[in-house]
Amino acid sequence: QCSNIFEKNWKKEIDSKDKNASLLRVLIHSFGSRIPIVFLISLCFITCITASPFFVYNLVRFFQGEEPQEIQNVPSGYFYAIGVWACFACVSFCVTHIYVNTTTIGHSSRIAVINAVYSKSLRLSATIGKEGGSGFVNLMTVDAERVWQGFLKLHLPFCSISCIVIGCIELYITAGFSGLAGLLVILLFLPLQAFIASAISKARRLMSAETDKRVQLQTEVLSGI
Repeated sequence: QCSNIFEKNWKKEIDSKDKNASLLRVLIHSFGSRIPIVFLISLCFITCITASPFFVYNLVRFFQGEEPQEIQNVPSGYFYAIGVWACFACVSFCVTHIYVNTTTIGHSSRIAVINAVYSKSLRLSATIGKEGGSGFVNLMTVDAERVWQGFLKLHLPFCSISCIVIGCIELYITAGFSGLAGLLVILLFLPLQAFIASAISKARRLMSAETDKRVQLQTEVLSGI
């Protein structure tokens, strides 16, 4: 079913003359119905993860006797404790459902891409298949896996940036400029992270090229036998 939906939308994408064909656009159009759900749950996750320090802070102040001890004849510590529990319970719920939805999108896209590449390889002539067989293997294994990983981490940029910004604001309100030391550490490590990511990307490209050669050699050996 995933492959049929993808093939139908891919044909529409190719037939449209007003724009270039885009694999990402087709995948989102085919399996992206869950993306709005992912972002709504991500908003709930960000709200809870950034609100939990407020309840923890006030709970500590309650035990130190710095907060009002009662709210409408009920010890205020109960409200803060329930708030901490509710935030972490909601975070656990959000993480689980984000993972389920992004995994569903990623696996559907991966299956569709693998099926499309394999079907295309069967339609090619024997000569082209012999020269490009290794490329098909990489597309069906490495590149299709990257499609799945991309959708699995779809929410991370939005959640990470939002949590960092809100967290820095909370730290500034609580501790002043000294609370921004963590942000400074993150900024200092950005060049190192960029360098490591670039090195990993280059290594993966070299590995893909070597895999092409290995698979092509194996294909030629088996064809000779």
